[in-house]
Amino acid sequence: MFVKNQSNQLVEFEIARFPKVYRRRLRRLVSGSAPLSDLLVSFPAAAFALVSGFGTVDGRGNAVALIKAGASLKAVSEVLGLPFWARKLPPEAFAAPIGDLPSDADFGRRMMNQLPKDNDVTDLWLGAVLEALRVGDQPFALWVAGQKKLSLLDHPLRPAVIWLLAAFAWASRNDQAAGFNSINKRWSKGTALKTAQRAAAEWALRLIAEAERQPAKRGPGRYSLRNRQAGYAVVVLQTAAELNEEGRLMNHCVGTYANEVARGHCLIFGIRRDGHRVATMEVRCSRNPEALPHIAQLQGPGNSRVSAEVRERVRMWLLQHASDPVGGADTDAGTLLTDPKKWRALWAPHQDAVPAAFPGGQVPKPSEVRHVAMLLQQMAGW
Repeated sequence: MFVKNQSNQLVEFEIARFPKVYRRRLRRLVSGSAPLSDLLVSFPAAAFALVSGFGTVDGRGNAVALIKAGASLKAVSEVLGLPFWARKLPPEAFAAPIGDLPSDADFGRRMMNQLPKDNDVTDLWLGAVLEALRVGDQPFALWVAGQKKLSLLDHPLRPAVIWLLAAFAWASRNDQAAGFNSINKRWSKGTALKTAQRAAAEWALRLIAEAERQPAKRGPGRYSLRNRQAGYAVVVLQTAAELNEEGRLMNHCVGTYANEVARGHCLIFGIRRDGHRVATMEVRCSRNPEALPHIAQLQGPGNSRVSAEVRERVRMWLLQHASDPVGGADTDAGTLLTDPKKWRALWAPHQDAVPAAFPGGQVPKPSEVRHVAMLLQQMAGW
């Protein structure tokens, strides 16, 4: 009885290392089977695959039969379609269902050499590697695996950061890419993280500049367009120049918020009504991913109080775009806009080569790319 209780305690200890949502399924899987219980230690990834819907129903069923029959772990991995090198991954790595992992043994060996020593952060690390594989390729994923300041970064924009770095890495190696000839420092597997961050940000901002629509000539056409605007527009302000201009014209201190915006501590928006500046808004996002962003400040010209109508319009806009305030922002007819056709054309070669990096065939908005580029610039100084 003592041996049995001790065995049960060891099994429960190993199960507790997996995400809570899968523990009941794991208990059901290993109940009454010593070979399946042993799998929790000898091949945690296989145990997790069996309870998380990995592969096919037939594959999982055949794998269970092989395990109970005492087959080798390699045979089990082949039936599951799970790379054998994944046996080195600890239970803590599986915060989400396993994605597509390359079966290449050399890739697996080199990746496992980069495995964090602290098991508690391997979920972040594996998530970054899987994201790098989805939007890039194996050399880029191996590079990300070795960049601990990136792969262990716990930030809501990390997927976007990895996406932009992957795009830059692709552009660095493909002469048909937009901006290829103007990349100052190309990416390679030996590139330092800070160098890649700065170079990727410069490249992205250069693409945005290349896609700018030519400003309209002064004359009745431009001003007629402004005068025809009706209703409200919310304009995202991200660069120091944009914030300084807003502060100068609105007679308040928003120009001093450039560093706060660059660090991702807040978002700043200009509120326009019928083409005129009526307010400036600061939005803060909670560290709690379930909490909605909130309005920290909403000031009129000279820090004056805004009308109830403006406040309600802005509040409703933020509720509608709570998941992506930057992506939901408008553009101002008085500023240079990006030409949608030019913007899509710049990304077309990359989209054709790596369609998985563009879910739904959608190219990220220039405002989104610029926001990530600014974050990369800030990260390079951390």
